Amino acid sequence: MKKTTNFVIIFIEKVGEKMKCLENLSRITYPKELVYDISVLYTFKGRDAFYNKTLSKQLSMITKSTIEKDIVYSAILLNLNVSAARVKAIVRRDSEPKTHDETMIRNLKNVFEILQKSGKHFSLSSNEFLSLACKLYKDVKQIKFVADTKIIKSERSLLQEKVKVSRRDILDEAIKLYNNAITKDKIEATQAITNFFVDLMNMKLFNEENEFIALIIYYSLLQQNFDVFKYISFFEAYYKNKDDFDHEITHASYNWEQGYSKTDGINQLLISFLIRGYKEVEKQIEDANFDKKLTKQEAVESVILKLDEVFTRADIQRAAPTLSDATITRALDHLKEEGKIRPNGTGRSATWIRLTPKDMFQTSSKQLDIFSFVDMDE
Repeated sequence: MKKTTNFVIIFIEKVGEKMKCLENLSRITYPKELVYDISVLYTFKGRDAFYNKTLSKQLSMITKSTIEKDIVYSAILLNLNVSAARVKAIVRRDSEPKTHDETMIRNLKNVFEILQKSGKHFSLSSNEFLSLACKLYKDVKQIKFVADTKIIKSERSLLQEKVKVSRRDILDEAIKLYNNAITKDKIEATQAITNFFVDLMNMKLFNEENEFIALIIYYSLLQQNFDVFKYISFFEAYYKNKDDFDHEITHASYNWEQGYSKTDGINQLLISFLIRGYKEVEKQIEDANFDKKLTKQEAVESVILKLDEVFTRADIQRAAPTLSDATITRALDHLKEEGKIRPNGTGRSATWIRLTPKDMFQTSSKQLDIFSFVDMDE
């Protein structure tokens, strides 16, 4: 076992599969603009306990909404061919998947629930990351670490031997460097996370789907360090800034092999990304405080105005979990009498249509697509 370990070390050193970014964290400089943004970010981060306390009653529903959005935007990033109706059936009602793409929706739900639940306690190890990747592609693809066979010379003899070395060993070394950077070297968290992410994007550890698995690991590291992604969707924000991220990842990958990767641009983008997310959480706090001042009738109407034109009772309950079922029923009946909404179907499963001058006389309901599903909870 010791002999194999020795070969692993030689392999990593000789073939250049090192962590180019994590090994060069000491070279990072902090211009004044970055120092200012970091101070703003950590001012928000210092309010994590306040956010958790203030939104504690709504946290369960907020988290469900966040997971749903993460699933939908991940599906778009992965080009999954699944209708909005099927996404809702799988995510909200645990409907059995019928295709590989639908299986991915189920798997995404399982992975995001695990990461939301584990949060800061997610274990950083090559085994955990492989387990996460396997759960993500369960019944769709067989994900494993790439195994390279190289002819290398032992330091203890002149003999050359073929040794099979897994990228798992390289990932273990990367995790060790990352943990040392965070704890011993006291490197600022976004810097360590960004450099780890750029290394993952370039090392190609797995046999397939390296980019999305790297993105999932990136998300898990951010989850460990910042509470903001309990309240807002990481993958929604990433998708809306994808062009900028793609540009910065490409830029950071120049000269990566030589150990001169420039990660300052992508790190600055991440910090701005986190600050915008925290500002969104502040807005959620403001909305929650405002809703407390409304009558129950006004509160339901306020929620409906934020939903898509076609909505359900369940959508109202997700957006305002403190409202009772009886309150929602009375409010819907009242708004129907006022001509502000009308039902589409009967029973608790019926959809409702918010009326506007343009569509008051239409009789057909709106056709939903995957983006409609995203907007329905906003």
